[in-house]
Amino acid sequence: MLKLQNHPKWKRIRVVLQDPDRKSYLTILKELCILWNLKREFPVHYFGKYLYRKEVKNYREYLSMEEYYRILDSPRLHDAKWIRILQDKQLFIEKMTEADIPTTHTLFYYKDKNFFHKEEKIPAADYSSFVEQLTSLAKTNNAKELFAKPVSGMGGIGCIKIDFTVPNSEEQFRELYNHLPNTTYIFQKVLKQHAQINEIYSLSINTLRFDTYIDSHGKAHILSVLMRFGQGGNSMDNINRGGFYVPVDIHTGTLGTCGNQTMLHGGRVYYEHPNSQVLLQGRQVPYFEEAKEIIHRAVSVVPNRIIGWDIAITDDGPVVLEGNHNPSLFMTDIAYRGYLKHPLMKEILEEA
Repeated sequence: MLKLQNHPKWKRIRVVLQDPDRKSYLTILKELCILWNLKREFPVHYFGKYLYRKEVKNYREYLSMEEYYRILDSPRLHDAKWIRILQDKQLFIEKMTEADIPTTHTLFYYKDKNFFHKEEKIPAADYSSFVEQLTSLAKTNNAKELFAKPVSGMGGIGCIKIDFTVPNSEEQFRELYNHLPNTTYIFQKVLKQHAQINEIYSLSINTLRFDTYIDSHGKAHILSVLMRFGQGGNSMDNINRGGFYVPVDIHTGTLGTCGNQTMLHGGRVYYEHPNSQVLLQGRQVPYFEEAKEIIHRAVSVVPNRIIGWDIAITDDGPVVLEGNHNPSLFMTDIAYRGYLKHPLMKEILEEA
């Protein structure tokens, strides 16, 4: 029974059944039939995108799963040359650095039981030598914290922040070490987040997600922007770690009314951050115009036609963390409150 309760499908069903903002069952059935007829597929997105909630009137204006995958899988919108750069985090960093675009910097990396630091190869064949060399390299680079991430991956899977100043470092070392087999890891200094964002939540780097599209004439467009926040003591803002996301006004750079959490973590709606109690609506994102400028520069360097860009805001300005050729349009569809009403979405689907 416990195994069934923890199954992802049951978790989603439970959120719908227990949601006080759920429409009547008759309305839900009616809207499902309308969407089924309109999309020519069973509209599973109706539940995952919270279209069953009373406040959602424009339920026809959200991407179906067929439309979603049509965009992500389209060879006309994605070029293998650019995908290779976007998938390799170190290659991506080098590309941004060459173009003088603010980005993160790799201090050293780990591969095949060895650390590589500048021109030096440092063996670390077992757990004890791994911890010893990692600690030594952190001191050499004057880093009290390190951010470790697999050179390829998505959704924050395998990413770990190591804090050498806390007593539970052993637990962090063990978690990281268990991820290492057959994986190349890069190690970076933890960014210093802008003070105004720390007021909302300081334990994670809370990133902006820009979705961009290059039209058939070669012009780049920012489709939408949202901001992700960690919560509950978590050091990651990823939604699969319990984080949530808030729409950002593309013209003013202010946060929208509320944030959404994925169904697998409860499907909660946040009007204020649950830890700091800071009201979200109207909160200004620092350096927002500068972030938009950097996005346009980055698109010119890696011109894949659809990209989801992750941007951190530091006291010194925006920093490009990575680009994703397969961005979660599922997440931004919810944040935008229906991507199909976007003036460019019809063209994108036709191009796809």
